[in-house]
Amino acid sequence: MKSVTVSQLCDRFQGTAELAVIDPREEGLFTFSHLFAATNLPLSRLELTVGEAIPGKSTEIVLVDELSGAARRAGVVLDKLGYSNVAFLEGGITAWAASGLPLFSGVNVPGKAFGEHVEKTYGTPAINARDLRRRLEAGHKTLLIDTRTPQEHSDYCIPGAMLCPNGELALRTLPIAGEENTVVVTHCAGRTRSIIGAQTLRDLGVNAPVFALENGTIAWESAGYPLELGANRPFVPTDASRQAGQMAARRLAREHRVAVVDRRQLEKWQRESEGRTTYIIDVRTEDDYATGHVAGACHVPGGQLVQNVDRYVPVRNARVVLVDDDGVRALTAAAWLKRMGMPDVCAASLDSDDMTCRPSGQNTADLQPISAKQLSSALVSAETIALDVRSSLSYRRGHIRGSYFLTRENLSRDIQNLPGHKFAVLVADDEDYAALLIRDLMELGIDVRTFLTKDLHAIEEVLPLETGFSRLASPPNDRHYDAENLDAPAAKVRENRRYIDWEVALLDDIQSEPSVRYV
Repeated sequence: MKSVTVSQLCDRFQGTAELAVIDPREEGLFTFSHLFAATNLPLSRLELTVGEAIPGKSTEIVLVDELSGAARRAGVVLDKLGYSNVAFLEGGITAWAASGLPLFSGVNVPGKAFGEHVEKTYGTPAINARDLRRRLEAGHKTLLIDTRTPQEHSDYCIPGAMLCPNGELALRTLPIAGEENTVVVTHCAGRTRSIIGAQTLRDLGVNAPVFALENGTIAWESAGYPLELGANRPFVPTDASRQAGQMAARRLAREHRVAVVDRRQLEKWQRESEGRTTYIIDVRTEDDYATGHVAGACHVPGGQLVQNVDRYVPVRNARVVLVDDDGVRALTAAAWLKRMGMPDVCAASLDSDDMTCRPSGQNTADLQPISAKQLSSALVSAETIALDVRSSLSYRRGHIRGSYFLTRENLSRDIQNLPGHKFAVLVADDEDYAALLIRDLMELGIDVRTFLTKDLHAIEEVLPLETGFSRLASPPNDRHYDAENLDAPAAKVRENRRYIDWEVALLDDIQSEPSVRYV
């Protein structure tokens, strides 16, 4: 496999050719230290993720690690899958840092750094938790908008907040957000989506004062104020909000030179995909997408796309087509991607008749599944072992007593940490990932069955559970653990404070980053 130097990679960032920088380490290792431009595609799931992430087999891919061998092994996998233009970074992230270039911790760094850039560039106003609390207690007319996902809104929100994810603001909140004597406050858990939400409303021409809640629910909770649990107050689009959104979105799109394409052009690009990466992303809600979508389109709500763009658009200089059916959401999200520095972003608003595909069904591979009772009986035998291949977070929260946590990253090494058994049962919640592990384990001479479950606690009466990291065949480095995953309240407070400091500092951290193209 060929290599590129740090200097050569920096030169590529200034060019117009397609490029994907991939870090194949597990997420937990990636989050400690990585390149700003790198997308994390863990080696353990690479066969499952790379096809959608990098559809073109001739796209230049640069693999990066900390010289652990993950990049080399990922190169072997990519070669088998037919990728023909793969290189690794000489010296890895160590050489990058030695050249005086920054490394970053955390996840979704490009989107979060962009939020800090937006706040500074546009002067997005903020209100702190104490002032918001006083305003609410005084009964001043305030429209609180939770700009996160429906699930996050239901988990917790500022009391009384309405739900409207960032990607839906233009479609659902106009002209309500501009009512006389109203102050609008957007919030998320931290900073990014609060800032992007508030600035979106300002960009759309909302006349009312609009503020982002400074540091989100983290600051609210840190001030000792209660959060509301189980909320379900979504904004529902109306004819008036849709018409107002269309006018505002068209103006925004013109301002940021967002091109609009039709179905015929989209199909032409799909036919001519060889040599040019085209991402087709449906930015509507999950329910809208499930009702019907364009063939080949993946689903990413617009607000989540801006926040997690490194995950969904890993090929630099690729063509990105955002799709909706209302002439609002795709234009609004595309305007943000243009400001992130993506050169080729356009929008397509298609009729429902063009949205004919449905989500495909589950993987039908023969996993030889067994029931909870069969698993209970099998574990009585000294020859059978339970291997939990869910995330380390799921394992920690509850696993079958006596089972071992195992990942695929270094299977041939980690299998040595298990007691010798002739039979194994995989406890899994992902059929595709389980199928990969079954293949690998059978090559090692282990007969495998699968117990598939999305809720292990549902069978607690049949199979006793335990918590914690009691038996680790593999290190639990597959996940990034944030404050929400911590059990001790004091540790959660410390992690939240550290997170806010980290996010605010990103604006300074990116000043010497050669891959940033925010405009």
